[in-house]
Amino acid sequence: MLAWILRRSQSCGKATWLIAQSLDRKLSFREQVALSIHMRLCSHCVHFREQIEMLRRILLARDDVESADADLSVSLSPKARERIKKALRDRLEAGTGESERAPDQ
Repeated sequence: MLAWILRRSQSCGKATWLIAQSLDRKLSFREQVALSIHMRLCSHCVHFREQIEMLRRILLARDDVESADADLSVSLSPKARERIKKALRDRLEAGTGESERAPDQ
């Protein structure tokens, strides 16, 4: 019986496409019902949805951290800014060979 239901329900490819779409837009009622039925029958697609939601949370958190880092750069003291400018100028004046080396060399 389960095999018959699975054959009649949408494919995993369609389900994963709907899962991805649900991150960007509200699914239609028909899409929601079809996805819900498939998810009750397919543990692989449930796992995929969990993974994609986790990736989204990680990426959103990363964006928040990058925004916070950008805000921190504004709070550099004038003295620190001058030290950074001087270090960059010194490096440029030292020649291109110096700037192309890896930082740990």
